[in-house]
Amino acid sequence: TIMFFVTHLSSSYAPATIDTYLAAVHAYHVRLGLPFLPHSTPQLDLILRGVKRLRGIHSRPQRLPVTGSVMRRLKDALAHSHFSPFDQHLFWAAFCLAYFGFLRIGELVPGGPHLAPPLTRSHVDVSSSTIRLTITASKTDPFRRGNVLCLAATDNSLCPVRALKKYLAIRPGSSPATALLLLPSGLPLTRKRFSEVLRQAIARARVQDAARYSAHSFRIGAATTAAMHGVPEWLIQACGRWSSDCYKLYTRALPNQLRTVSAALAC
Repeated sequence: TIMFFVTHLSSSYAPATIDTYLAAVHAYHVRLGLPFLPHSTPQLDLILRGVKRLRGIHSRPQRLPVTGSVMRRLKDALAHSHFSPFDQHLFWAAFCLAYFGFLRIGELVPGGPHLAPPLTRSHVDVSSSTIRLTITASKTDPFRRGNVLCLAATDNSLCPVRALKKYLAIRPGSSPATALLLLPSGLPLTRKRFSEVLRQAIARARVQDAARYSAHSFRIGAATTAAMHGVPEWLIQACGRWSSDCYKLYTRALPNQLRTVSAALAC
């Protein structure tokens, strides 16, 4: 029956979608206490391999990292944009938190204006030299043990402490239970608005391959930049709160790094 089901799906769906359907069927069987091993028969394995050969495995273009140099271009793009001074401070603070905190977008802002914010004002403590962020729940912390991140001040134009302080000085509302990042209306900044402004800033900064940047590019860029500057692997893993060495998938080889490899091979 499963083999007929997969064959039926193959006429309309990509291999990755078929795998998702099989995972759902598997989960339903587990829930009912029934045995189900979708890849246990050679016949089913051959059918799945055949579907992949027939339809191909299409993957979306690899997202590019927001590195330190891209961050500086984003800052300049915001400063010379049509955004109000309030919005400039808001989005620069949001970008800095995402980058220096290795944050997933779901740890920074809610998916909608009426959803519970993942990061409230009470989760943030700012001093002259550090920001302490309390992440109450995340992808690798489903039981809400919580993680405390410490972001330090820097002595150059990329400083998360200065960015957040400037925003907090004009932030509307005073309730500690409200979202940390608020729009002028008092509503929380959402993922959709964050992504929209990021796309506009990337385009205005004339960054190459602008379409390959997303909100997750800050997390990818933080891991990439840290690795590029010799930060130990265990520390990158701790900063990003990765539970395994999958953080290595987030590091991207930049063109200048590739050139040094080529130079070494040519010696």
